[in-house]
Amino acid sequence: MEQKYHFIKNGTKLLGITLVVFIFMKWILPVVIPFFVAYFIAGRVRKSGGEKREKSFCRIILTIGVIILIGILFWYLSRELMDLWKRKDELLYWEGAKESGLFGRLYEKLIHRFQGEALLDQIAENMASPLGGMKDTLGGFVTIAVTVVATIIMIGEYDSIQEKLQENSFGSVILALGKDLSVVGGDYLKAQAWIMLIITGICVLALILVRNPYAVFVGVIIGFCDALPFIGTSLIFIPWAVLMFLQKKIWLGIYYVFLAGATSLLRQYLEPKLIGHRVGANPLIVLISIYLGVQVFGIWGVVLGPASAFLIWEIYRFT
Repeated sequence: MEQKYHFIKNGTKLLGITLVVFIFMKWILPVVIPFFVAYFIAGRVRKSGGEKREKSFCRIILTIGVIILIGILFWYLSRELMDLWKRKDELLYWEGAKESGLFGRLYEKLIHRFQGEALLDQIAENMASPLGGMKDTLGGFVTIAVTVVATIIMIGEYDSIQEKLQENSFGSVILALGKDLSVVGGDYLKAQAWIMLIITGICVLALILVRNPYAVFVGVIIGFCDALPFIGTSLIFIPWAVLMFLQKKIWLGIYYVFLAGATSLLRQYLEPKLIGHRVGANPLIVLISIYLGVQVFGIWGVVLGPASAFLIWEIYRFT
């Protein structure tokens, strides 16, 4: 009886934490993310307080520059996506895909299904408005501007903010939870982010070399696919190579097969270097969290899914 009571108690606790994390990720995070980013950057800058003033100032300028570059990247991706979306019918009808052929019939069925469920529209909207906070280009630049200004302010007020949080019971819990979360999940997520960034950069450069007009957008999508356990960049490159072979573009097909193999080997090399034995995550759990994240949050669930899983587990342990 006591065992059953503990099971119900722990199950209810886990369900409640999951609901709170879902509400936070779905509706609160898109609104407050500029301030979270600003607080994190301010903390990193303040920890280097022993540095010379000139070096610290350069770090601040570099940080602000990175934020601006990320914002410009999102804006550029939105433009590429919208252009790609307008030309979807033209681009998807590749050479040899006759309406009477196997690929033509498959294409028609897929497009009919996608249009019926508005799936592609949803993906396009999600990519054009990251985290739901950038409804248009102006909104995106406002978000970037708020992040930059908040970072500058928090760098000067960081110690005062820390004191106020520690004096407040809720704030002290948040600080302790954030510290534990950064130890358990921070290293893993940071390492995966670096690996994904490196793979994405290679893919973008490789596509630029073959003069792909959507090199940046497609490279970023492939970088996201690389984060999927057991799948990686092959999810895009291998089918793409098959299409090139069907179009008798043999060398381009071989090029994409080579890229799939090279990026997969690079990930296998980088993971133990960046993650090592200090941090680990069950690949099946990561895959499930990514799948559920995509179902709940859209394409950004690739990032928000694992982050939510780490957050739920840490709150469960902490409480």
